[in-house]
Amino acid sequence: MQKNPRDSPDHSPDSSPDHSPDGSRDLLEPPRILLVDDEVDFVQTLAKRLVVRGLVADVATDGERALEAIACNDYHLVLLDLRMPGMSGMEVLRRLREGGNMVKVAVLTGHGSTDDRQAALALGAFDYLRKPTDIRDLLEVMERALETEIEPSGKVGRTRRP
Repeated sequence: MQKNPRDSPDHSPDSSPDHSPDGSRDLLEPPRILLVDDEVDFVQTLAKRLVVRGLVADVATDGERALEAIACNDYHLVLLDLRMPGMSGMEVLRRLREGGNMVKVAVLTGHGSTDDRQAALALGAFDYLRKPTDIRDLLEVMERALETEIEPSGKVGRTRRP
């Protein structure tokens, strides 16, 4: 009879295959994306489409919930609508940056303007897309965002491609 490795005194939850020795998640875990949009049907459908593609997708339907989720989780990317009831997406982005949080943010909005685009990019948004957008275009932006790293200086640098 083979012994179950979990019964071994040397086994701990932190030494399981999906954890590194220091207890942090393995680098191979799927990217975690936060989708922030008050259009519930749209954001839930988008979340399902991302999960099918191997991503982890969380949903926040307003700015306050988005900030709470970001404070409690490490996201690789936030897809952020600008016009929402209560706190706008621009205010979410402003608060993130003022608080020193440099999570990558791509704006995805149906009501944006050239001024909104310039303001979002000035606040450090990675990219700015208008709805409706083709899923392939959105996935390309997400792929570029997930391939880059924001250095503490705020400069963006490539990490996967030369």
